[in-house]
Amino acid sequence: MKRHPVVLLLILILSFAGLTQMASAQLESGAMNGTVSDHGGARIPGAKVTITDIATNQSQTATTGQDGIFHFAQLKPSRYKLSIAASGFKEGIIESIDLHAQDNLGEEITLEVGSTSESVSVNGQTDELETSNAISTTVDRKFVENMPLNGRSFQALIALTPGNVTAKTYYTNAGQFSVNGQRTDANYFTIDGVSADVGITQGSNVYLGTAGGGTSQATSNNGGYNNLVSVDAMQEYKIQTSTFDAEYGRTTGAQLSIVTRSGSNQFHGTLFEYLRNEIFDANNWFNNEEGLSRQAEKQNDFGGVFGGPIIRNKLFFFGSYEGLRLRVPESREDVVPTTWARNQASSAVAPLLEAYAKPSAGQDITGNYTGIFYATFSNPSTLNATSVRLDYSPTSKLNLFIRGNYAPSDGEQYGAFDFYTRSTLSHTISNVDTITAGATYIISPSLVNDFRFNISHAKGATTVSPTDFGGATVPSSAYLFQSQPQYNLNTAVFGVFFNDGTGDYYVGNDATNHQRQLNYVDSFSWTHGHHAFKFGGDYRRLTPLNGYRPYDIFYDFADVKTLVTTQEPVYAAIDSAETAEIHPVFNNLSLFAEDSWQISPRFTLNYGLRWDIDPPPSSGKYPLYTATNLEDPANVELAPAGTKLWNESRTNFAPRVGFSYLARTQPGWETVVRAGAGVYYGLGNEIGAQGTLGTPYTSTKYLYGADGEYPLDTSAGTPAPLSTDPPYSLVFAFDPHLKDPRVTMWDVALQQSLGSSRTLQISYVGNKGDNLLRSELLQPAEGGNANFEYLTAYFNHAYSNYNSLQVQFKQNLSHHLQALFSYTWSHALDNSSSLALPNPYHTIYDPHQDYGNSDLDVRQSFSNAITYEMPGLHSSHAFTRYVSSGWALDSLFRSNTALPVNVNTGVYGAFGMEWNDDAVNQRPNLVPNSPLYVRGSTCAARNGGLPCPGGKGYNPGHFSTPTIDAQGDLQRNTIRGFSAWQEDVALRRTFPIHDSLALQFRAEAFNVFNHPLFGDPGTNDSDRNSLTNQYFGISEHTLADSLGGGGADGGFSSLYQIGSPRSMQFALKLQF
Repeated sequence: MKRHPVVLLLILILSFAGLTQMASAQLESGAMNGTVSDHGGARIPGAKVTITDIATNQSQTATTGQDGIFHFAQLKPSRYKLSIAASGFKEGIIESIDLHAQDNLGEEITLEVGSTSESVSVNGQTDELETSNAISTTVDRKFVENMPLNGRSFQALIALTPGNVTAKTYYTNAGQFSVNGQRTDANYFTIDGVSADVGITQGSNVYLGTAGGGTSQATSNNGGYNNLVSVDAMQEYKIQTSTFDAEYGRTTGAQLSIVTRSGSNQFHGTLFEYLRNEIFDANNWFNNEEGLSRQAEKQNDFGGVFGGPIIRNKLFFFGSYEGLRLRVPESREDVVPTTWARNQASSAVAPLLEAYAKPSAGQDITGNYTGIFYATFSNPSTLNATSVRLDYSPTSKLNLFIRGNYAPSDGEQYGAFDFYTRSTLSHTISNVDTITAGATYIISPSLVNDFRFNISHAKGATTVSPTDFGGATVPSSAYLFQSQPQYNLNTAVFGVFFNDGTGDYYVGNDATNHQRQLNYVDSFSWTHGHHAFKFGGDYRRLTPLNGYRPYDIFYDFADVKTLVTTQEPVYAAIDSAETAEIHPVFNNLSLFAEDSWQISPRFTLNYGLRWDIDPPPSSGKYPLYTATNLEDPANVELAPAGTKLWNESRTNFAPRVGFSYLARTQPGWETVVRAGAGVYYGLGNEIGAQGTLGTPYTSTKYLYGADGEYPLDTSAGTPAPLSTDPPYSLVFAFDPHLKDPRVTMWDVALQQSLGSSRTLQISYVGNKGDNLLRSELLQPAEGGNANFEYLTAYFNHAYSNYNSLQVQFKQNLSHHLQALFSYTWSHALDNSSSLALPNPYHTIYDPHQDYGNSDLDVRQSFSNAITYEMPGLHSSHAFTRYVSSGWALDSLFRSNTALPVNVNTGVYGAFGMEWNDDAVNQRPNLVPNSPLYVRGSTCAARNGGLPCPGGKGYNPGHFSTPTIDAQGDLQRNTIRGFSAWQEDVALRRTFPIHDSLALQFRAEAFNVFNHPLFGDPGTNDSDRNSLTNQYFGISEHTLADSLGGGGADGGFSSLYQIGSPRSMQFALKLQF
């Protein structure tokens, strides 16, 4: 028997998968059920119901039971035709039903008496009235294609979701958004039913962080999601935000499902080119104030998609490619040594100071050790994303597919993280490749099995090079590594840090990190009577690798003056590491069972149970270490090798229940009431890979004061040996009874149809988080064992609370108009919003003191997306009709009130904790009868004579510093930053050429009104939320820059973020 090679390939993959454990069934498939009745309301048994995928002409058939009910399970998202035939009745036909990802649609069909040879169109319920109780937002491909998406990625679409907050990223916590008050690492992405949470830190973060445990999405170097799937290759996406069914989970945040396009019986494709240039764009507000010109901006985003049949009705292909060549203009202020300071330095120090850029005109003042360098520059980056998908249906009962994706990307940044000085250049790569295969087997119309398999690999790496930018002189490797000349910039890192705001000099080979995933997903659907049962499981195996450099040497100085006059640092640190042989393995297993019970045609009850187990990582020959006696800090000990990091919970049973009730059945004016509640568990092991950079695989030798005089000689620069003997420089420990985070969700929603194409939904959404992870730092000054210089421990000491009112209006394409409006009022509270930075140890600092507004607490947000297909003029002149037709206008508007700013005293060592300036946890006292803000000329005097962004800054006199071991009376996150709003628009014209061949021109303007939006003080490591900073409370970034710039910084490219200056984009698309 001849077999097609595609079948052989899939059989090989699926045979291998069958040898493994069964895998959560977060599949994108939808379902449809319904009833068939006559005009008197009597149910019709034995009716033959056929559903046909219009694109591929593939069909399934079901027969109604004695109760007149039919079911179709595991349908892929597409547009379907439904035909119903019964003896004594005319054939009923519903010509078009749009089934979206994870929809569970209900249809009520009425047949007319007559001959079966006659057919008539019948009306069922619209696709908006699904029977699921989950709160969700679905956006189809056509809407996605029309929207002005900045960066051609999904971030702007995610912003249309009620409860969404765009987050400030940190290089150890790169999640870009939060939903319903959940942490940014709590969102779970799936593509074609398998996990896309395979991101890895790009080498710039010395730790694997939460990405090591599989909570980060794989992004391009620019922070976009178009490396996973190009916008033109996406069928649709759906984001579920509350009380989703038992088959969804693994994390407690949003469940975002992306479905990729398949080929059809027609050949279709698109070629596109998107261009930008600085001549069309506005300058940065800060550049204008400082008299700086806009640097070069070049974008060339090009590619295409093509799909069609290989064997009609059987075998289909679909391919996509997207290439990006980009230069992003940036502007920054750097504190650098003055010429006078350089002239005062000894010959040993002078080459280091000369490695910095020169101060700008008017800033190079004799007698001052530092001045300002106003820098403008462009950061380049590239992306090449290619994917191919094959779909094959050898029989009407078996559907197979396989999809491969390969997307390398890289970029360069002057002064990454905004604390490396601008004369350093970071080169970062972020590559991802995936293979996904699936098989759907229709045993019978009521029994369907769906299986998915995925293998993914992500790579992130960063090297930092010295440059001559700004007049700097490049130092040699021999100078930088004179303490250990066997190392150089290709094998190690050299750094000098300053505590006075001067830029840090950091160069060398940071790290090369990897993440690998195996994911097996299976679900089994069984419809029986009024029940639609579903059972399934999800097994995921992750194997991250921390490719840390073997040696680095750092000096920390109070200021440039100290370096010049004494050469004695606060400390010098010499690190060594061997991480290449440590291979942590993460295992996640989830099982579920659920039922959608149609108790009556108008009432559906959804209930289910999910079980998750997420043990700590294993690491084979080279074990990860923890510590014991964590509740007795003075007697903390390093645990013996092989000690389990913690004893995982095996009782993570998560019940869920909800209902949907069709309260009003008048066609076009249906009213649906939905409500749900449930328990959801997150990944307690997400931080388990931190120990790859702890004892005994790393060691740090500290030399203080004169012992660390710059530069160290060879003897002093020799690192301490790697050992399990004390003292220990860095240890990561875990509560031995660490639990998975748990969130209880509840919501109630009223959905009202407003005609055949419009719906309005009003929802109350709430949740409560318990056992959330909190990072705590124990040092000898906090009463810890003197043998542990830094002990970072993880406990379930964090908790949260969220309440909101959410409104969404949706209009499907009707009368040339399609729209989606979302509004949210909410309040999010917690005592820890992320694991990015440690907190003081709980034995000396009560975690309850930090309970207050969450870092992600935005009280109000509003967004809308509108696309309007302009009708052409009715004219007898063909030229007039041609010129006026084919035009369309698209709009995307976003706005939100301000995020919180957590003001701190800037006192390094408060509560005995000395980590870094970002981790200062002490808040100030409030000074009565003093204004919070200074404005106008008073603020400008504190900002070097320049106007303050937004016309205001925080008043230092409004705050005072308490004693070093006391917390101030200012509550956490009480002060607010800047609100934001932005309008993006697109004008497009489609020129028909021949039949299905058309050329589309697009002109897009992002932030069309050039409304200046400012970042909050204290973002991007500026420390301007610290009282000790001379520019305290004054913004120094645009909002776009403050949210993260992509690359080593994490987040989305500042060019594509909300809050960048106006940028124009022009595009041509050839569609066929």
